[in-house]
Amino acid sequence: MTRSEAFTTHVKDAREAYLYGVFFVALALSAYYFRMLIFSFIEQAFPLTDSARSLRDSTRWPISVQMVAQPVFFSVSRVVNGEVRSDPSERASKSRSQLTYITLFVRFCGHWHSCWPGLQPSCR
Repeated sequence: MTRSEAFTTHVKDAREAYLYGVFFVALALSAYYFRMLIFSFIEQAFPLTDSARSLRDSTRWPISVQMVAQPVFFSVSRVVNGEVRSDPSERASKSRSQLTYITLFVRFCGHWHSCWPGLQPSCR
């Protein structure tokens, strides 16, 4: 392998890792803040206490994040899908599989942590 081929391979790998990183971060932000938005609406419909925040205060940040994360997610998704369509071997990408496993691990840890209330830090 010549130097230029090695450089091209490294640049392609770095670009791929960056695209998949942005893709998974945008997906995580979109999903998390969409959930917050839904729960804000539920909290407004069925308040538990008299000190419930206003709908405007509880939805401002989730809507702002959605306005940024959703277009980023869809545009990066379009780029990634175009690359996979042009070269089907991209589906077996090392960056893609590693980020998928990291995402699943983080999600599992979050779910496992919520299942064991004794592990949650005290709120003082």
